Amino acid sequence: MTLDEFTALHEISQTKYRYLRGVDTQDWELLRSCFTDDASVWYNQGKFTAEGADEIIARLRAWFLPVVYSSHIALQPEIQLTGPDTAKGTWRLQDIVHFKGPVPDPVRNLTGGEEITGAGYYYDDYRRVDGQWKIARTGYVRLFEQIARRAGRDDVEVKGVDERGVRKAP
Repeated sequence: MTLDEFTALHEISQTKYRYLRGVDTQDWELLRSCFTDDASVWYNQGKFTAEGADEIIARLRAWFLPVVYSSHIALQPEIQLTGPDTAKGTWRLQDIVHFKGPVPDPVRNLTGGEEITGAGYYYDDYRRVDGQWKIARTGYVRLFEQIARRAGRDDVEVKGVDERGVRKAP
């Protein structure tokens, strides 16, 4: 492996980590910067799809705000450089998502108070644009998804923090 190839793998990993931080902190500008303009997503076996970076952000923003608090972890990257400016990646996904109110999800009937814990694999295509590695296509397939509903969980309280993990400058 050359130094340039090693550097590319590191930069791609950094892009994925910024993407996850953008999702969880709901930093839409950061998240948008991770995508190519013509990016596409297909989450949860294609139950949620969007084409174009601006549409992706608009749809995620509408779905997440103001009631979703999430934590996504991507592990065990397998990244293959497929050309000088293209790559593919597979990442293990683990996530926890709290719903403090209803969300527009006709498949799961989320009325608020639910918690989803899941695992799966992300499948990504990357493209280098103006020297920056970006996500051109991403999606995930679940290994499992556990939905804990409010019934029987009345003693559990999830408190969302307004800062959503974003450090304010001292």
